Amino acid sequence: MNNIWFFGDSFTYGDGCLPGFEYYENYKSDDTRIWTTRVANESNLLERNLSERGCSTPMIINTLINNLSNIKKDDIVILSDSLPTRTLGVNSKRRKVELVTTDIFETHHGLDNFFEYEIERESFLNYIINNILPYEAIWKQFYEKQILSLQTELLNRGVHFYFWSHSMWALRKDSFISISQDTNYKIEDGHFSWKGHSQMTKIVLDAITNKKYIIHKKLL
Repeated sequence: MNNIWFFGDSFTYGDGCLPGFEYYENYKSDDTRIWTTRVANESNLLERNLSERGCSTPMIINTLINNLSNIKKDDIVILSDSLPTRTLGVNSKRRKVELVTTDIFETHHGLDNFFEYEIERESFLNYIINNILPYEAIWKQFYEKQILSLQTELLNRGVHFYFWSHSMWALRKDSFISISQDTNYKIEDGHFSWKGHSQMTKIVLDAITNKKYIIHKKLL
């Protein structure tokens, strides 16, 4: 059996619709599979979901590159990028390159648990404020070029590589029914609800059926 590989952030990971999340525990559905599992099952492929909550585009690309030797002909790869403000940095306390997820930085890392010295924190945040935030569109284009190059290479190897943009949820909040909407905002969560997972499943399966390798094309 071939594999179907998923690379992305929390929208691919399944935030909110996995055991332990309030929405999963209190708002049951007849189908509690996240969209990646539904797509894998419908495609009769083995699911390999290597996404990560709060993941940045450079880390998503890095994870794909580290798994290139495991991806075989006739496998399917489905990859999304993420917000350009999410990047990478060296956690000086752990001596390790890690995600810097600026939109949830305090709750995900805690600044004091990431940087050993105050000057490190200041210089890194200044870099994000002055070199990333004003130029998000340029960074987005930069990362997309890398992804499309990887896509071309894998397509040439006989791997079916599908790319969908984070803009599908970040810019078109009306595209999917979120957990917030499904719970009448009793739970504040912009991730896919059960209905949102059904919507995403339909979009991806349609792309696979029609070999639409740029999934977000004509959707944005």
